[in-house]
Amino acid sequence: MTPLGKMIRYYREAKGLTLKEVGNEMGVAFQSVEKWEKGETRPATGKLTKLAAVLGVSVADLLREDLVSKVSEREEIYSVHGKKFGTAFHDLQYVDLPYTPVSARAHFVEMGGLDEADYHGETYRVPYVPGQNLNGQRVFEIDGDSMEPFYVSGMKVRASLVGNGKWAYLNSGVYVIVYDDFFVVKRIKANNYAEGFFELHSDNQETGGSVKVPVSQIRSMWKVERIVDGPAR
Repeated sequence: MTPLGKMIRYYREAKGLTLKEVGNEMGVAFQSVEKWEKGETRPATGKLTKLAAVLGVSVADLLREDLVSKVSEREEIYSVHGKKFGTAFHDLQYVDLPYTPVSARAHFVEMGGLDEADYHGETYRVPYVPGQNLNGQRVFEIDGDSMEPFYVSGMKVRASLVGNGKWAYLNSGVYVIVYDDFFVVKRIKANNYAEGFFELHSDNQETGGSVKVPVSQIRSMWKVERIVDGPAR
């Protein structure tokens, strides 16, 4: 994956767009967008301006790989949501959400990863704009390099609890998953619920692989919504 491909995928996922939706806006097949993200091809120079507009960013942003790990959620929320709700950058507000740092994972797993397991009330402050619903969300700290380059060790992410009644319908994406005595942050690329398992993938194939986890072993699942904060790289 090229630096440009990483940025295209990052901003597409940040805005909640599918490959097909971006392709429709660009007037190309979704396979073309997929090839851009994989670095197999590159959008023509004339298409970069339109692509940036579709993703809600500038061409300069698309060409800056460092923004993947350094952009703050405060800036991201403004670029993705602020104009939609007519909220000025300086008008963003903050809310404290339950927080699970690396040091609290054992307790979180012991409790089954349930919403009540808030580790003695520890919280993490995140920005938001009017119109966002953060009810039932939690902040988690990333540990290790299995999800690099997009999710690096020390990064904080905001995630929503997915009730087990919704597992059969969940979308692809990155999830915090508690199963047996394990706490993992992995990517789900396809919904295998009907087959009785979920296949969990590491973005960094050099340090992690894929594993099939039976649905019966999963105790809780949280969908990663946003990067809250990340260490400088």
